[in-house]
Amino acid sequence: MKERIAKSKGNVFVDLGFSCEEATVLAMRADLMARLRKLIADRGWTQQEAARRLGITQSRVSDLVRGKWDKFSLDMLLTLAAKVGLQPQLKLVKSRNVPVSHPRAISVGTPAKALRMICADRAGR
Repeated sequence: MKERIAKSKGNVFVDLGFSCEEATVLAMRADLMARLRKLIADRGWTQQEAARRLGITQSRVSDLVRGKWDKFSLDMLLTLAAKVGLQPQLKLVKSRNVPVSHPRAISVGTPAKALRMICADRAGR
């Protein structure tokens, strides 16, 4: 029997069934972990050296490089990134999936214009 391949919605965590809100945080965590792993490899640090520079134990570095995302909060990953000289930035963009008039759209007033942050979950609430 031939397997059906579905087109991704652009976030693997949404594809796996997580809500849009949770999928967004999970994707940020995964990206930060990948960047930290790459930095450790690019700088040629041992896990012990990375632990010293990050201010965590070697076993935590092992969890990080092995991709154990469930062991790290977004806050912790942001802190680790800052400790090694990375400057994480948050960029908010309008969702392509939901019109601006959608009831879940949140308007944040700015002097120049309103910034629209939209997140619709899979149920369309």
